Amino acid sequence: MSTIVTILDPSILTFLGVSSIPVMLLIKKGTMASIDRGFVFIVIGATILSAATFIDYLANVILGFQVRSIMSTGIWENRGLILAALFYFPGTVMAAIGMSSWLPALQRLDREILRRKQTETELTDLTQELERLAIKAEEANHAKSEFLASMSHELRTPLNAVIGFTDILGMEIHGPINTEQKDSLGHIEIAGRHLLEVVNDILDLSKIENGELKLIEEVINIDDTIADSFAILKPQFEGKKIQPHIDRKTDMTHLCADRRIVKQMLINLLSNAMKFSGQGAAISVRISDRQGALSLSVVDHGIGMRQDQVDYVLKPFSQVENAMTRSQEGTGLGLTIVKQMVELHGGNIHIQTSPGSGTTVTLTFPVNCICGDTSLSSPDFDQNNSSFRPSIPAVI
Repeated sequence: MSTIVTILDPSILTFLGVSSIPVMLLIKKGTMASIDRGFVFIVIGATILSAATFIDYLANVILGFQVRSIMSTGIWENRGLILAALFYFPGTVMAAIGMSSWLPALQRLDREILRRKQTETELTDLTQELERLAIKAEEANHAKSEFLASMSHELRTPLNAVIGFTDILGMEIHGPINTEQKDSLGHIEIAGRHLLEVVNDILDLSKIENGELKLIEEVINIDDTIADSFAILKPQFEGKKIQPHIDRKTDMTHLCADRRIVKQMLINLLSNAMKFSGQGAAISVRISDRQGALSLSVVDHGIGMRQDQVDYVLKPFSQVENAMTRSQEGTGLGLTIVKQMVELHGGNIHIQTSPGSGTTVTLTFPVNCICGDTSLSSPDFDQNNSSFRPSIPAVI
């Protein structure tokens, strides 16, 4: 029993405790690479202290076993001084140096933690402020859209009345008018129709921004839709002696989309193409496909623009400034509305242009917008009565 008590001397616990310091530091060495100098000093100092405590433990064991040959030597008698001089003092000093070199780093770390906490608090406050401002901006934008929609509705009614009564007066239903009066009525009608187009553009834009424009998708005949667009713009085309035509590059003839919106997109693009093309210019609508996605391209040979101006003209109320555009009327909403309408179908818009060489605006509809029923592949198929009918001419 006395042998066990001797081996399990309390100094062994001191040895194990001190030894754990360098062991744990060495295990964690990978995470302390930025403070190696202090690390080395602490490890060496703790190792020396560990060795001293182990020697202390051996001395107590020898004392317990009464080993006379060792206990009678001068080293044994001066072991306390030797241990202090060779181990405890240098080990403690080196550990102290190591810890003192770590102290500034720990202080900087503490300051950095405090600074980051303050920054985090400021960022939280800023985020909350930004969220509040975003909500206010969203409310303001919604109020603006509501105002535009309301005003557009209010303006359209009297405008339609102005245009209608102008037509009646021009047809001389209420009696004859002279040439100057007829010319004046013509100017009033032109101005009224232009203002109505502006109001309709603003109304469409506000509907899109408010998410109120809903698609009514159906199977539409592409050639018929293009021909209908040509027919609506026939007076303008004839005025500029333009013969638009369809340039077919694919056998696809039907598309799943909103008929009215597709027609409106084509009218906007054709109006733009006509506006910036000269007398007798060539304008066409190209139908093509790529990997099952159908594309409708409006191609003109007008003034064109630089490629770096494309992103600008797709923004609301934006028009490229040059001699010809300054002479043209418009709000700059046409391409913006087309872009948002085709994206509503899940498609995209691409503009290829260069100054003096014209512009090609391509609307691409995704694969899932194309009807896969092979029975609809004929351009003469009538989805409404499942019968065949003559094709509508592509040229007006």
